Amino acid sequence: MRAWPAAIALLLALPAAAAPLDAPQGEWREQSHAIPLPGGEVLRARACRPPGEEARPLALLTHDDPAVTPATRRSSSSIASVEIFCWSNEARFFLDRGMAVIAVVRRGFAPSGGRRNALGPGCPEDGAAGLARAEAADLAVALAYGRSLPGVAPAGTVLAGVGSGGWALLGLLGLPEATGIAAAIVAAPFAPRSAAMPDAGCAPEPLAAAAGRLAAGAAAPVLWLQVEGERRGGGQGRAAATAWAAAARAPLRFEALPPPDPRGVPTAYQLINRLDDRPVPAGAAAARFLDGLR
Repeated sequence: MRAWPAAIALLLALPAAAAPLDAPQGEWREQSHAIPLPGGEVLRARACRPPGEEARPLALLTHDDPAVTPATRRSSSSIASVEIFCWSNEARFFLDRGMAVIAVVRRGFAPSGGRRNALGPGCPEDGAAGLARAEAADLAVALAYGRSLPGVAPAGTVLAGVGSGGWALLGLLGLPEATGIAAAIVAAPFAPRSAAMPDAGCAPEPLAAAAGRLAAGAAAPVLWLQVEGERRGGGQGRAAATAWAAAARAPLRFEALPPPDPRGVPTAYQLINRLDDRPVPAGAAAARFLDGLR
């Protein structure tokens, strides 16, 4: 019940123009939403709900950076779409578990508006922590909106994200608004330039230092997925997870994943249980983690 005061306060702060853009469609009642932010930017989100009218706990999902290819290298991330649909593996994983889903596109990524949040001045760890908190403030507005939708319970929320999305969710866990969150699943969370060579006086492992800062006050258990030999974040994934675990007020489970099977899913971090009768490590780890919370 502790989720109600913070949720009510956030709902009262939501801009009046926050609204669905279309009618619910299909098996999962897929619906697009516009969520204005206090500064005037608008986040786009997609809501999905399993059959039935009872209130379901919410899964808030957010995306990674778009893949860089020769065709996209000439384009900014603001015109590369990273949308998650109700049929996407990430959403289906939670829908199949009986949860409602809101998949949020962060600012600076199409079709959301605004400029992408950027690293601030100072050491790399200062910029990485500041970026997570800025994106978390946006996601807190989206979380309040998602909980206001029909058929969504105010507590029992699960957060899930990969890469830069996972990093933003770590920022959200440390905010006072992060009540009613049951758990978070983050896969290879990182901030841009977190692997940059630090200047004198800066932390030698900036991602780990920033993770320790963000964890202060975090009270929800976290599953941290990391492929062995993951290069994003300068290979600091395990060190960052250790720093988070030391500073947070809730347990962290670190799962080292094998490199992706070339015959399997496109990314090792997809939350899907099986593919062609072969288990997918990330999905299996996430299912074990969530089952252990019951």
